[in-house]
Amino acid sequence: MQGNGSSDRLDRIEAALESMTQVHARLARHLETVLEIQAEQAVQQSPHSEAIARIHEEHARYRAELRDLLTAQVLLTDAQRQADVRLKDVAAKLTELAEAQRHTEERLNALIAVVDDFIRRQPRQ
Repeated sequence: MQGNGSSDRLDRIEAALESMTQVHARLARHLETVLEIQAEQAVQQSPHSEAIARIHEEHARYRAELRDLLTAQVLLTDAQRQADVRLKDVAAKLTELAEAQRHTEERLNALIAVVDDFIRRQPRQ
């Protein structure tokens, strides 16, 4: 029976090795499939990666442009405030000028009245 026991043991070892070989072959096929899928995804991802890189570049440009616009807005607001102050000064000076012109007109009218009265009182020759 020892011969038969050794044969059974060898048969079991052989069956286990056969099973392991089949499992290994299936794992190798699965690994090959996974590698193929990863390669396909890498090919498909490449255009997306390029698009994402372009989007990041455009976003950086837009941020720089926005920063420039905000700077311009601050400068423009400051210039507008200065213009408002100058405009108020001009308005005040125009008011003063209008008042001075009114006084000048009154004096001129008084002078005209005096000269007119003087000329009318002169005897006619």
